[in-house]
Amino acid sequence: MVRGFEPPGTASGNQGGAEIFGFEVGYTHALSHLPAPLDGLGLIVGLGLIVNVTTVDSQLSLKSGDEVPFPGVSDTSINSALYYDRGPFQARLAYAWRDEFLFDPAGIWGNQLHVDDYGQWDFSASY
Repeated sequence: MVRGFEPPGTASGNQGGAEIFGFEVGYTHALSHLPAPLDGLGLIVGLGLIVNVTTVDSQLSLKSGDEVPFPGVSDTSINSALYYDRGPFQARLAYAWRDEFLFDPAGIWGNQLHVDDYGQWDFSASY
C-alpha cells in the first residue's frame, strides 16, 4: 500500500485469532564464596549458574481455516551466561538456543517457511 492506494487484487488484514501460553523460569547464582580473584565469577553449570528456560505453546488460526504455531515463537528457548565482574574488568560469555519456529505461514508459493533450531554464542569484555 502506498499513501492510501491499494492495488487491485490485494488486501491487507489480520489473520484469525491466536493464543500463546508459556512458562519461564530463571535462576542466577553468583559465586561470591570463592577466593579472590575468582569471587566475581558466575558459572553456567557446576559451581553456580545463570540460566533462563522458556517454553511456549502457541496457535494461530489462519483465514484459510488452518491452525499453525504463532510465527516467530519457538516452543523452547534457553539462555545462559558465564560472567566475571571485578573492579574495572568485566567479561561475559553467553549462549542462547531456540527451537525451530514458523517464520511465515503463507511462505513462498504456499509453502510455509520454517527456521531451524539454532544456538549462538556472544562474548563481551570491557575495562
